[in-house]
Amino acid sequence: MDTVVRDERWRAEVRREIVSALAQVERASLPANLIGWLGCCIAALFQAGAGAFVLPLALRLLAIATTRLTAIRLRRRLADARPYDDQLRRVALSLSLAGASWALLLWPVLRRLESEPFALVILGICVVGVSLICAMLGPLPKILAGFVGSFVATLAIGLVFGPGTIDSAIVLSALALAMGMVAYALGSANQSRAMAEALVENRHLGEDLADALAHAEFLSMRDPLTGLLNRRAFFENGCEADGSYPEAGWLLAVDLDHFKTINDRFGHATGDRVLAGVGDAMRDTLRDLPGEGHSAVRLGGEEFALAIARAGRAMAQLAAEALRARIAMIPPELDVADHATPASVGLAPMRPGEALPLVLDRADEALYRAKAAGRDRVVEAA
Repeated sequence: MDTVVRDERWRAEVRREIVSALAQVERASLPANLIGWLGCCIAALFQAGAGAFVLPLALRLLAIATTRLTAIRLRRRLADARPYDDQLRRVALSLSLAGASWALLLWPVLRRLESEPFALVILGICVVGVSLICAMLGPLPKILAGFVGSFVATLAIGLVFGPGTIDSAIVLSALALAMGMVAYALGSANQSRAMAEALVENRHLGEDLADALAHAEFLSMRDPLTGLLNRRAFFENGCEADGSYPEAGWLLAVDLDHFKTINDRFGHATGDRVLAGVGDAMRDTLRDLPGEGHSAVRLGGEEFALAIARAGRAMAQLAAEALRARIAMIPPELDVADHATPASVGLAPMRPGEALPLVLDRADEALYRAKAAGRDRVVEAA
């Protein structure tokens, strides 16, 4: 089986899988976000100056809500197979707001680590939350950069311009923490990307396999040269379990006259083109017939058959003459007009419940009489 081609289409599918995974993770993260936010609220209540946490907690809740709404719209775009880049940018903006909201929670915390035990609870929740988001965004470096950038920038503003002083060890620890989270996210991104690539490759291989199976099924039922039903499919699919034809109609047995002359003078390649032209002529004849249930078959060599369902004698004769005229036009179209290939046609009625091989025998008998009478004509079975 051919290897999957890693072209622009393939890369776009991989990216869609990565974005889809991000959207699904966001859907599952809502309970954890709300639990973390509630934990921060409880920890803030047990600290002196709890009012300092009102704005950070409000912004954190706003970030949760905006991320959820933009992610819902993103999932809808992905589910409908519509372009999603503009909606992904909105998700990226909401995640940048989320990064800033996490950092704002740390502003009052970093100056209370020694005096407020519950500050450690908020710090722990922030570290876990930011780390998980970084891991989630690892396969999308631009969005990760926006989230980490807003987090670091907001945290730096609080550290530099906030009231009081902060131990330099805390600053260095915060910087190391941010770098560690980014490194972990980028490292885990390789695994996420590999999974997305595997999904796309498996889907492509599955599609190729389905196409191959469909082609194999087609070849098992169709003549590869003309595209008509082959003999086995005609008798198996056109008959009831007992081998009888289910409806009344007419069977046309068709044989090309002097076809051997074409092969002998112009070669088998030209002969094959003539046979393919007969297949086209039979399909054109079927399209002109009213109703459904008709079928065309290549029985073998230059022998063909046409089954016309729910048709009277007049329609069958018209179809036979139209087919004979179409076949006669094939050699001139192939620049072998001086060796035209007329066709003899035998007509036999199909009666409900009659075995199809018996109907074909009667049509063949009429066909032989047409050849004996001079070929290039339509003869009805007695």
